[in-house]
Amino acid sequence: GTESERGAGIALDARGRAHVTGSTQSADFPTLRAVQPTSANRSCRSEPPAQELCDDAFVTGFGLTGRRLTFSTYLGGNAADQGLGIAIGRRGAIHVAGATDSRTFPTRNAFQPALGGGIDAFVARLSAGGRRLEASSYLGGAENERANAIATAPAGGPVTAGRTESPDFPTARAARRGLGGDYDAFLTKLR
Repeated sequence: GTESERGAGIALDARGRAHVTGSTQSADFPTLRAVQPTSANRSCRSEPPAQELCDDAFVTGFGLTGRRLTFSTYLGGNAADQGLGIAIGRRGAIHVAGATDSRTFPTRNAFQPALGGGIDAFVARLSAGGRRLEASSYLGGAENERANAIATAPAGGPVTAGRTESPDFPTARAARRGLGGDYDAFLTKLR
C-alpha cells in the first residue's frame, strides 16, 4: 500500500505456494477474498492530534509462480497488531502468530477471548486458501507477550514460541512455572 509494510514470516504449502504474514500501516493494502477487507485501526492516527501509528497484521497467499495473489487479508483490531510467524498445516490450514495490543482483535473459538495485559501474543488459524477465520485467540498474562514463531505438529495443533514478562502467563503441564527473569521464553502447544 501507500504506507509502510513489513514482512515477518513466510511458509510454503504442500504445492510450493508462498504464504506471508507481517504488518501494514496502509489503508489501501491489497486485499483479495479477504476475511477482513479493511484495516480496523481506529485508535491510531498520524493526523493532529497525533497518536501512535499502528499496524494491522496481514496474511497473504500467492500463486505457484508468485506473480498473483490467491488471497490477502488484514488481521487486526483497533490498535497495533503484528503478524510475526506463519506455518501451513497438513491439510492446508494457515496458522499465524504475533502480537497485539488491540482490545478488539478478532477472536473465534478462543481459549482466551480477551486481552490479558498491555500486549498479548495471538494465535490464529485460517482455512486452506484463507477463506475463513476458523480460530483466533489472545495468549498472555497481565504484562506483555509476543509470539515470534509458529510451527505445525504432525499430530495435533500448532506449537508457538515467544517471550513473556507476565508472572501469570497461562500454563498447563508446564516444565517450569513462574517467571525466572525480566523476560522469559515460552513454548506453547495448542490443540
